[in-house]
Amino acid sequence: MVEFPDCSEQHRVRCTGAAGKCMLPAAIFAALPSTVVQWFLLLLLALALAAPAAAKGTSQTITFAPLADQIYGAAPFTVSATASSGLPVTFASTTAAVCTVSGSTVTLVAAGTCTVQATQAGNATYAAAPKANRSFSVAKASQTITFGALPDQALGTAPFTITATASSGLAVAFASTTKAVCTVKGGKITLVLAGVCTIQASQAGNANYSAATIVAQSFTVTGPGKLSQTITFAALGSQPVTAPPFSVMATATSGLAVSFASLTTTVCSVSGNIVTLVSGGICTLRASQAGDTNYLAAPNVDQSFTATLALQTIAFAPLIDVPLSASPVMLGASASSGLPVSFTSLTTAVCTVSANAVALAAVGTCTIRAAQEGDAVFAPAPNVERSFVVAAAVDYQLQFRYDAVGNLIQATRAALP
Repeated sequence: MVEFPDCSEQHRVRCTGAAGKCMLPAAIFAALPSTVVQWFLLLLLALALAAPAAAKGTSQTITFAPLADQIYGAAPFTVSATASSGLPVTFASTTAAVCTVSGSTVTLVAAGTCTVQATQAGNATYAAAPKANRSFSVAKASQTITFGALPDQALGTAPFTITATASSGLAVAFASTTKAVCTVKGGKITLVLAGVCTIQASQAGNANYSAATIVAQSFTVTGPGKLSQTITFAALGSQPVTAPPFSVMATATSGLAVSFASLTTTVCSVSGNIVTLVSGGICTLRASQAGDTNYLAAPNVDQSFTATLALQTIAFAPLIDVPLSASPVMLGASASSGLPVSFTSLTTAVCTVSANAVALAAVGTCTIRAAQEGDAVFAPAPNVERSFVVAAAVDYQLQFRYDAVGNLIQATRAALP
């Protein structure tokens, strides 16, 4: 018998041996010319080489959960995935410019989109699993600037260098917002005139860091013969809006007089150092000292406090029961603030109110609410509610007594004549 590998019915060759093997009697080839035998053997060999490879092993799949978004600068982290075959899964980055993978540990390299690929190559039993990709965003990191206070300088001081650092490690840029007083180039300040010099430190960010919040520092440039000064203006406590006018105090290190102004004139006003409260809210006062021939102007100092609204209450006498025929019933109430009181019915099916007159509509219990909403000086008063019964018929008459301005002060019942 002669054996040929990888024969099949697909190639019209009759297989008589084990699966995938062709077993032909040697006598057949002995009876044929040698040239025919050689060509026949070559044909069988070509067919065997051209035959498609048998499918390799059992299929498998990879389970790879989604990955959370990250911020650039986050510490390396591990990922995990499983293959249905139980074989180990390997990982690789398809975006090496954004992230790298070593084993199962992902390291962020830059902001952008990171894609991690999970693979399982299979073995003698399992075919390679379809690759599984997971992508996530790597956002830019925030950064902050550290820029220390700058000491006052005398005009004529040689240019000097300032420094600031960004938490990102990126270079910080400087700019002067008071170029008439000072300029800055390459971190070196040059003084131009006496006054207040303000320098801004900024960092615009890059592909991996967002722009930092700008930080500004100011200092005084003193001119020849002039000294700097500061103001001491203590914090102010809250005051009721009904408080009488009161005085405030502040001092300057120069000994010069300090002046005051209100920055919230709808809440408070200032005349000299006397503060008058106008309405409830936040009152902000500014203390300033303009300087003189010997002293520069002092930096302004602001202080704020709350002007609290005054409290008020409502006096609303109890109401007596009345018959339905007694309509209308007149109401009277007063607020301790002197502001007008308004009335509403909480039982409109039984009674309604117009101004201070109650119109009776049906038998039942009528409830009236007295309210005062307050104003710029007084807070709203607590509501006061009074109820009375509206009866079908009675054998008495009502008598009302009012004060000089028309407020109800007494209501009595008297027997019918």
